[in-house]
Amino acid sequence: MSAPTLGLALIARDAEETLPALLASIDGAFDQVVLAIDTASTDATAEVFTEWAGSQRLPLGYKLEPSEWHHDFARARNEADALLDTDWLATADCDEVVVGADQLRETVAQAGAGVAALFFAYRFTTEPDLQTWRARLVRRGSSEWHGRVHDNRTAEGHGWDADDERLEWIEPEVAHWVHVEPPLQASHLQRNAEILRRWIADEPENPSPIGMLATQEFIYGDRDVALDLFARHVEIHRPDRSSYEHSRALFALRSLDVWAGVEGYSPGTIAVLLDRPAEEWFSASAELVSA
Repeated sequence: MSAPTLGLALIARDAEETLPALLASIDGAFDQVVLAIDTASTDATAEVFTEWAGSQRLPLGYKLEPSEWHHDFARARNEADALLDTDWLATADCDEVVVGADQLRETVAQAGAGVAALFFAYRFTTEPDLQTWRARLVRRGSSEWHGRVHDNRTAEGHGWDADDERLEWIEPEVAHWVHVEPPLQASHLQRNAEILRRWIADEPENPSPIGMLATQEFIYGDRDVALDLFARHVEIHRPDRSSYEHSRALFALRSLDVWAGVEGYSPGTIAVLLDRPAEEWFSASAELVSA
């Protein structure tokens, strides 16, 4: 049996400054690399990519395709994934690097036949102690991207379950992804807010973008605007008190004494809205639950 093929799909706009570091980190790691470049891009991103790709041994070649921006990251990523011809699909942002990329082929080769996704640690150079897990390699046809912003891979429209037997979690010592720039820049916040407002206008009864914009406003913007959005989110999403965004909304409202009689929400990372250190998040949630 031939070894499974491995491809990387990228999306980019004006990424000439950060792209070289990512490309250098993946030398020789993939059978195919594709880049869907935003038609509004004005710098040398395309030239940087083609020069690098021309120097690589890529058995299935590379593709550079123009991509029109529709204010929807999931759509852009799905379009980029569609350019790949490989058995496994990987993703990376142009302001990331992949540590241990030379181990990815062996990791994929060892994945059982029933494994649909491989999760890798995700870290920030500015916050080295902060680590999350993300599905960075998926078997072709196993999932799609969802969410116009804060996009993520889902299987059959649902998020991955940590106990799902189709998933494998790869130790960071083998390979991991690193974000090399500050994760939250003013320009990114403005871009995300614009996308979320468009999304809300298109789907006014969808609680997800409302909750996302509420959280962004609560932490970085206008808290009065945030509270209005949180209240709207709660009214729409009242039947499902277990959802992450619903819990986050209830937590914010309860913490500011603007919502009475709230109960039944899950404690967790939502406690960050109280500006409490990470190690206190659960205790802060417990305080509210018992109040």
